Amino acid sequence: METIGVTSIDPWFVLDDEPLIKDLYYFDKLAYTIGGRATLEKFCNTLPKGKDAFKKKMREIESLEKTD
Repeated sequence: METIGVTSIDPWFVLDDEPLIKDLYYFDKLAYTIGGRATLEKFCNTLPKGKDAFKKKMREIESLEKTD
């Protein structure tokens, strides 16, 4: 039986520097939910380094989804 972790993507999640790959140590699969992506992106763009952090986290999520 596979264990699945679900994480909601919010500003604090996006701005966290911790790599998401660490969650794979706890779960066989990961599911990310993002509500209001455009609003979240706008919020992150108002913060110093927020725009880069948002793009980096989205690329990381896309990469993890492809290897699933």
